[in-house]
Amino acid sequence: MSSREGSEKHTRGRNILENFRFRNAAQMLASSPHVVLALILTLIFLVYAPVLNDWFKADDFYYLRAAQLNAPLEFIVEAFDFRDTSQPVPEHVGHYRPLYMVTMWAEIELFGQHALPHHLLSLLIHLANATLLWLIARKVTQRPLIAHIAALVFALHPTYATVVAWISERSSTLATLGTLICLWSFMKALDGGPRSRLWYLVSLTSYLAALLYHPKAAPVLVALVAYYFLVHRGRLEGSNLKGNSSTGFWLKFAPYLYLAVVPLVVLLWQRDEHLLQQANISLGPHVYENYLRYLFLAVVPHPLIAGTGPAGGVAPTLAGGIVAFLAWLAIGTLPLKDSRTRAAHLFALLWFLTAILPLVTFGSGTFPRLFYSAGPAFALVISLFLVSALDGLSRLRVPRFAGAAVLLVLLVLASQRIFTTVQDQGLPSAQSRAFVEELQQTYPTLPEEATLYVVGVPLPLALFDGVYLRSVVSVYYGDVNVQRVSEEAAQALEQSPQPNARVFRYSGYN
Repeated sequence: MSSREGSEKHTRGRNILENFRFRNAAQMLASSPHVVLALILTLIFLVYAPVLNDWFKADDFYYLRAAQLNAPLEFIVEAFDFRDTSQPVPEHVGHYRPLYMVTMWAEIELFGQHALPHHLLSLLIHLANATLLWLIARKVTQRPLIAHIAALVFALHPTYATVVAWISERSSTLATLGTLICLWSFMKALDGGPRSRLWYLVSLTSYLAALLYHPKAAPVLVALVAYYFLVHRGRLEGSNLKGNSSTGFWLKFAPYLYLAVVPLVVLLWQRDEHLLQQANISLGPHVYENYLRYLFLAVVPHPLIAGTGPAGGVAPTLAGGIVAFLAWLAIGTLPLKDSRTRAAHLFALLWFLTAILPLVTFGSGTFPRLFYSAGPAFALVISLFLVSALDGLSRLRVPRFAGAAVLLVLLVLASQRIFTTVQDQGLPSAQSRAFVEELQQTYPTLPEEATLYVVGVPLPLALFDGVYLRSVVSVYYGDVNVQRVSEEAAQALEQSPQPNARVFRYSGYN
């Protein structure tokens, strides 16, 4: 044998060995879905890790101050009493989210004014939501690959990256957690067994908790019904649950319906009592426009659209709306290869399209962060679509790695966008923190009934006519009077000093 032939034989042997190792690694991952889930959760944690360096911002200061002013029992009673127009957090009067307020109070009592544990809890809740979606997707489709993609799409969707970065968005993350636990527990209850009643009770309790965090959790009831008739009933043909479409079975949904109606009645009552709710919640042409915008944000999370300004609104163009409409036509009419996948696809579509409904009534526009609650349903829809597309490519003899490469590129882009968004969201927190630290160095204390005149307020605290400025100052100094003034007005005050008046010039103002 010549040296050349020996070298070629050695090369072929090495390639065969490498291919064998690659196939073994791929097979190991395919046969160990929980290992893949662990890798997915690790990736999510790394992408969102910058939030752990954030401080407080915006509405966070409302809850920090409210926790200082209210005794525990008083805070809880006022939070749950929808007739009480004062509310423990006056700035949020008209929003009946009692469990959200109580959770924020409990967090502040537990963690105080240390931002790190608050942000870590936000990230852990997001990871829990991704895990629950993975469990639901795997159970509905019986395909781990779909579950993997669904968890990634939900966890790394750029549109609502700010939700995980903002402590006060706990209403969205925990309401979503409640709906996912509700759906997963309902699925477990339908499986039967000695613990079926316990799973049903867990599902019902989670639904109530989700509604008390935010009323937008209500549409998951549609997902429960859709799962039973489209997925579960077909899978259990021949079992003792066959034909459970009788009146007795429908009564299982009655408690959910009752729980959904009560917050709706409270919401309508508050809408008549509070001007803020009348402006936010209304029916009209904006409902159709907002629905189209949310469909756009789902399939086209453009970096400029995904980012939120001071008000958090977006306005996709008509061309963007047409793209979204055509995309959803393609997704909704996708031919799927087997009855189970078709049932899962229809279940996910119904869940998603109804999950958007509570979000479209806002008269002030579309808020990307609100889309978080519909994110799990969308992720399941799009994962079914993507895996079906990959299956179609394999039938056309197109290498599957081509589709996998596209998915990998999208994953990298989404991760980069979230990483950038989280860093951008950290800037307002850093500016607010620098302002407070310099203020405390200048004035460790302020006398009672003092008036603080501030020159050079950073933008995050100057929004809404300085509402956040007054809020953050009250957290550290109590209810002092705060006024923004120009340099000329400050010099005039110093030339004619007033009792208990203090002037503060923020050096970091640009």
